[in-house]
Order: sequence, then C-alpha cells, then structure tokens
Amino acid sequence: QVITSAIASSIARLLLQLPAARLGTDHEGVHQARVAARRLRSDLKTFEPLLDSAWCADVQTQLRRLIDELGAVRDNDVLRSKLRDLIARHPEIDNESARSVFRQIQMERRRARRRLLRYLDDDLATDLLNQLVAASADPVTVKRAGRPAREVLPRLVRKRWKRLDSAIEAFGRRPTAAELHEVRILAKRLRYATEAVAPAAGKQARKFAKDASIIQD
Repeated sequence: QVITSAIASSIARLLLQLPAARLGTDHEGVHQARVAARRLRSDLKTFEPLLDSAWCADVQTQLRRLIDELGAVRDNDVLRSKLRDLIARHPEIDNESARSVFRQIQMERRRARRRLLRYLDDDLATDLLNQLVAASADPVTVKRAGRPAREVLPRLVRKRWKRLDSAIEAFGRRPTAAELHEVRILAKRLRYATEAVAPAAGKQARKFAKDASIIQD
C-alpha cells in the first residue's frame, strides 16, 4: 500500500506537468515535469528491492529517456537565465557578442524542443505513460512487499542516509563545488525516500525528511 501510494503520487505529478511541457508557453512546465520524472525515478530506486527487477529496470530505462529529453530543453533555459544574469552584472560585455550567444542558445533550445515533441508523440512515450498509469494502481512487486511496512521500509531509507553521511564525512575543510553538488543530490534522494515511507513510519519520518530538505538547501 505504501509503495502504491508513493509511486501513484509521483506519477500523478508527472502527468499533471507534461501538458505544460508540451505546450511550451511556460518554461516552468518543462522544469516541473523533469522534477516529477526524477522524483518518480528516485521512488523506483528506493523501492527497487521490493519491485519486480525486470519490470523496474524497463520502466527506469524508459523514464531516463523522458528525463533526458526534458533535460535538453531545460538546460538551455538555465543557460539563458545564467547568461542574462552575467550580462547584467558586467555591462562591459559586448552587446553584439551577447546577442550572438543568445541566438545560438535559442537555436539549440528549438532543436531540443522539437526532439521532445517528437518523443512525446512517439509510441515509446505512449507505452511508458500506459505503464505508469497501470503502475499507479498496481505496481509489480515481489513477495516481500507484502510484509508490514514498518519492518521493511526503514532499511531502504537507511541505505540512502548512509550514502549521504559517508559523502559528508569525506569532506575536507573546504569542500569543492562538485562535492557540495553531490551531497545536495544525495540529500534530495534521502528526502524523497523518507517522504515516500512516511505514511508507514509516521511523524519521525516527516521530521527527518524536513531535516534532509534543510541539508539540500
């Protein structure tokens, strides 16, 4: 029940955001669809020991393609935003050079958006969405998933916590940007995992998820 609830919630988020990503009238649509897809992938990874391995691997592979297509559009949006900020802080930058770079970014975004739309119109995307809708009601689990959630699920979160703890322990006195970025990703995955099991683990899990969010921020 906990697995079904968590996966269904992530799938619902994704399905609600995909229309905005397709329309392209709001850049946040692509961003939120990508976030939702990543969260779903994180949930599948968290519950992987309790899911049918072949089914889980197939869905994750297909989901990775969707995330990549959304990411190609999103990366150009982020690059354009960062470039605007850079130009605003440095008025000495040549305007014509800046416009040339903006045009290049815009061209790349159009290409990425065309690829995204082709993918969303393809049978591969339709098959993925059909699988996700089915999984939101009945994910393909193994026998162990029928055991009491309080016995099984905390171990899955503990694995995520140990990875984060080890990464922080490995910090030197001055962690690099790459190390901080890695810790942020691990903290986000820990938060997702803790929120997913919170219906069974209760108030303590919700507090732990909040603490993970603080580390992520």
